[in-house]
Order: sequence, then C-alpha cells, then structure tokens
Amino acid sequence: MRLGQAVVDKLRAQGKNPYLVPVGGSSALGTWGYLQASEELRQQTSGMGISDVVMACGSGGTSAGLCLGLHLAMPNPRIAVHAYGVCDDPDYFYDYIDGLLTELGVWDGKGGTSSVPSARGLLRVVQARGTGYAMSTDAELQTMKEVAEETGVILDPVYSGKAIHGLIAEMRASPQAWQGRRVLFLHTGGLLGMYDKEDQLRQLLGGKQGYGHKVERLEVNTTSSSGADVRLQVGDVQHGMMQ
Repeated sequence: MRLGQAVVDKLRAQGKNPYLVPVGGSSALGTWGYLQASEELRQQTSGMGISDVVMACGSGGTSAGLCLGLHLAMPNPRIAVHAYGVCDDPDYFYDYIDGLLTELGVWDGKGGTSSVPSARGLLRVVQARGTGYAMSTDAELQTMKEVAEETGVILDPVYSGKAIHGLIAEMRASPQAWQGRRVLFLHTGGLLGMYDKEDQLRQLLGGKQGYGHKVERLEVNTTSSSGADVRLQVGDVQHGMMQ
C-alpha cells in the first residue's frame, strides 16, 4: 500500500490524476461488488434456510461486502458469515474491513453512532493459510481431490481449497457446533492456481485411471460451415478418459 501510494504521489506531482487499485480490488468502491452480490445471494436462496455463509478471504473486499450486505438486509434469523483467511491473520482482516466500513461511511470507528457494528460483530475470520499464502499442503490438496470426486466441483489451491479444508477440519473437530446448520460455501474462483501445483497434484492423481498422464498438443484442421479453414489446437491425453 505504501509503495502504491508513493507512485500516486509522484504522478500527482507531475500533474497527473492516477487511480490506485489496491490488492484484490479491495477498496471501498470495490466492496460494492459484493454488497450487490449479497442481495443476489439473498434472493436466490430465499426459503432455503441458509444459516451460514463461508468463503475464502485473501484481501478482504469480498468478505467486507458480503457481511455488510447481509447485515443491512437484516434476515431473521441472521446469517452468520465465516471468512477463512488464506494469508495474514484474523486481526489484520478485522482491522482492514473496519477501514473499509469507515470509508463507506457506515461505521464511525467507535461504534457509537451507527447501527453497523465493527467487523468483529459482522463476521468471523478463521486462520486457514496453512503453511503460507499459495503454499499447499498434501492434506489441502487431498481435500480438494475428495470434493471434486464427490461433487464435481473443482476448487483452487490458493483460495477456495484452503477455505473448504479449514471448514471441514472445523466441522470434524467440533461437529456439535455445526449440527443442524445449513451452510452455503461461496466459490470465489482462482482455478489458474492449479498450474503451479502440477507436481503435487500428479502425485495425488497419478495412480488412478484417467488422471495424471501426459497431455500432448494436437493440431486439428477442419472447415467451418461458412467454408473457411479452421485450425484448432487441443490437448490429447495419451491414456485415460480423454483418449
């Protein structure tokens, strides 16, 4: 943030008008994206009895918008929001989200004049970074593999994979705390992070038919319905399901 602000100051001194986009777009303006998403979520889950919403938290904007939006919608009973941090620590995220709430003008920094509480009153932040940001343990990747096999949903290793691993670990450690609750897990994307985990994933998947085999590029020349020549490059798996 300090480096970004230094560049902004330098450009302004040159007579320019820069706009600083923070990490993850997690600014007060960026928070509006998930403020609006919270209303979509509320409409789409109406009547489903959702008690908890769970998501990964990397820079704070998603969590800030969602917890504030659900608070302002005032569902009864309230939906509990759980943010599983994939970097930093819970205190950092509470403080950062408080800053966003202050910039949005919904919290005065003291809690005395607003109906919106501080971040600690809006959501629960859980430490889920494991060995570090974007660093995957075999246990985390194993959880992703099991979720994919059971549901067909592909998680990513940097964000949603760490969050679901942390959630399942908590449920196993304290099943009574989650008993009877209806949990919505918000998948926030990030699948390109899978490429960085190729070696680890190959070890997990290599022993199963259809997984872990070398992919080669195959060029396909064909003609479209309009008569134009079309050249495609696709992956051809030598063994397994795509053979």
